[in-house]
Parts: sequence; structure tokens; C-alpha cells
Amino acid sequence: MENAALLAELRALANNAPDLEAYKPTSQVHHQWFGKLYALMAQWDPSQAGNVLPWTDPYDVFKTLRDLLASATQSVFIVDPYLDETVFDGYLTSVSRQVSVRLLTRKYTAASNRR
Repeated sequence: MENAALLAELRALANNAPDLEAYKPTSQVHHQWFGKLYALMAQWDPSQAGNVLPWTDPYDVFKTLRDLLASATQSVFIVDPYLDETVFDGYLTSVSRQVSVRLLTRKYTAASNRR
């Protein structure tokens, strides 16, 4: 599946996300949702990202993502297995304090800390 189609599937899945604050290890609804999310993310091809974000200038991508996040009125849900601390200063400072922000990334461990 092409990345553009995957993004559409991920968007639909995010729009139908169960209440993540109500997560319990025994919740079948949450396990099914995370399973679908994992299956979609496993198909992502980072080498094709330019087909989804067609800009070649990194500044244009940065500005577009900041503007998109700044336009959020209720919630932001970012799914990125490679997310790191730069998301906070680089992107999330544009999000209103009244907007709920959720980040789904790989498990943070001391080994992944690059400080």
C-alpha cells in the first residue's frame, strides 16, 4: 500500500480511536485498535515519504506542519516510531494549551537517550 493510502487509513483509525485514558491491559477494544495501528505502521516505507509530503525544501515541510498543528482546536494525535524530543520545541510549541496532544512512539529506554 502506498504511503498516501496508509495515511488515509491511519487518519480513519485515529478518528475512531478508543479512549486511551481508559486503557486496561484486558481491554479487547484497545488491543484490536493497537493491532490495526501496528499493522498499518509496519507497511510504512520511509523512503517514500516524499510522495506524501511533496515539498523538497525542509523549511516548507516544517512550516506546513507547524501551521497544521497550530490550526488544531481539540486534539492532536501524532504516530511516529522515530519521534524524539525535537517534536516539543520544533512543532508542539505552536499548539494551543487548550488542545489535547497525544504522542505514540516507540518505547523510550535509557539506551535510546542520546544526551
